[in-house]
Amino acid sequence: MRWLLYLRLFYLTAATLLPFFSIVVILGHRRQRDFERIFFFLCLALVCFFGSSLLAILVLLIPDRRSPRYEQRETAVPAEELEPGRLAL
Repeated sequence: MRWLLYLRLFYLTAATLLPFFSIVVILGHRRQRDFERIFFFLCLALVCFFGSSLLAILVLLIPDRRSPRYEQRETAVPAEELEPGRLAL
């Protein structure tokens, strides 16, 4: 069933890039008409939708590995010892 996941990744990548290239073509014209403005916002919504779906799948594929530097920060200053309103940087 792993091939279904890769098929979905391919589909979402293509579905993200196609409206993106349409946006580039629309913005390349000198005068925008009403239809082109509506089509621009439709393509923008499709890019956001398919792009976020693609990111959601990629988050599931990437293992949760924290960098050692992040682990040091997390253990260096416990949250109980911080003063209220102060950030741990």
